[in-house]
Amino acid sequence: MSPCLTNADDGNPAGYCDYALQLLTPIVAKEMARAAARAFAEDAERYCGHYRSENGNTTMLVTVLDGQLTLVRRAPRTPMRHARF
Repeated sequence: MSPCLTNADDGNPAGYCDYALQLLTPIVAKEMARAAARAFAEDAERYCGHYRSENGNTTMLVTVLDGQLTLVRRAPRTPMRHARF
């Protein structure tokens, strides 16, 4: 059994191309997103760490969370006192 091929004279090759693009585009897009996330994570690692404000009152943690740089404020060492009304 020979494969069925087409050309512009006796068939519609554009239909096969369109169908191939419909099948392959989501796969390629997903892999491109994964590759970009990996590259971003590797580049972003140099920014990760603990940062302190100029006056030293606030400490922030910079980390990669879900593929994005994220600031996490450190919890205060002593619980905040709530005002009573």
